[in-house]
Amino acid sequence: MPAFHHEPPFSLPSGAFWLALLLSLSGTSVAWAQEGASTEPEPAPTESEAPPADGDADAAEPEAETPSEDSATEPTAEPAPDSEPERPEAEQHLRAGAALLQHENYEGALVEFQLAYGLLEGHPQRHYTLFNIARCHERLFRYHEALVYFGRYLDEGGAEEGDADDVRATIATLDGLLGTVEVTANIASGEVWLDDRPVAELVDAQARVRVTGGRHTIEVRADGHAARRRQVEVVARRDVSVNFELAALSDYEGVRPWLFWTSAGLAIGSLVAGAVLGTVALVEHSRLEDLTQDPSDPRRFEVMQADNERVQGLALSADILLGAGALLGVISTVLYFVTDWGHGDAASGAPDRAALRWTLHLDTRERGGGLRLDMAF
Repeated sequence: MPAFHHEPPFSLPSGAFWLALLLSLSGTSVAWAQEGASTEPEPAPTESEAPPADGDADAAEPEAETPSEDSATEPTAEPAPDSEPERPEAEQHLRAGAALLQHENYEGALVEFQLAYGLLEGHPQRHYTLFNIARCHERLFRYHEALVYFGRYLDEGGAEEGDADDVRATIATLDGLLGTVEVTANIASGEVWLDDRPVAELVDAQARVRVTGGRHTIEVRADGHAARRRQVEVVARRDVSVNFELAALSDYEGVRPWLFWTSAGLAIGSLVAGAVLGTVALVEHSRLEDLTQDPSDPRRFEVMQADNERVQGLALSADILLGAGALLGVISTVLYFVTDWGHGDAASGAPDRAALRWTLHLDTRERGGGLRLDMAF
């Protein structure tokens, strides 16, 4: 599709439009600087008012007049104090925007014009800034956004300008270069982004977006859902439909701390009990072995099968407790990393403190998946 270039009535490279706008702002700045303290200077005398020759000085000398208080020049009207400091700053943004536009830095010029527009509230020529914002979007081939600002230019004062008919013709031309994307989703509300810029809101799970023809990235974002994006091909003056299925995100933040402390306590208790029983079993086994191997000790005949079974039971219990303690220790280690340590502070009203947070994610895909452990401070 051939690129469309609209030459608006105000030709910025010629400087005429910017000279008029900047001079109007400069005049306002001068008025603020004066603050009503000075009056307009007397105009230079014309030839008919020139002083007479020396010979006629006595006859032509005018009588001196003393100005009265009523005839004094009224001070220049000042704008509202709230807006006084903003006008010089707006002028700087306008000059910067004009320079960037002449150097074809349309993104930079767009930022400057938008800042100037915000500072020119109440200025009679504020709508001219909308015209130049629209032109920047037009030069960036964002015709859908250019249409919005050209329309605002007409609504906020441009309809009374001499170029209004030309702007309306430009709007009609740009409108013919746009296609329409019908966006539907499985959520009732959300944001629709076009090429990483927000352009519309989902209403009742639907949105209609006018967009310049070509390939674009459409993305739908919503709270509590994973964002989804798709590439679409848009043809001018045609509609294209695209549907989004957003997956809900879990608000699960981690297990409660008491689970970790319970598991850790059981692990420590099991290990201590296993160590004690194991020590008792070893001592008892050594005692019985010494009795059976000493021929001079008559108690060797007192060692019964029940004694051996008791020692074996103690050893088995010690092994079970030690194994359980080790298993609970592993579980406690995992729980430490997935525990929501900030939950207790939030419930008790205590101030937040920095903590290491780990989150375990289960990732399932068509061609495989796995576990992912995220760490955050």
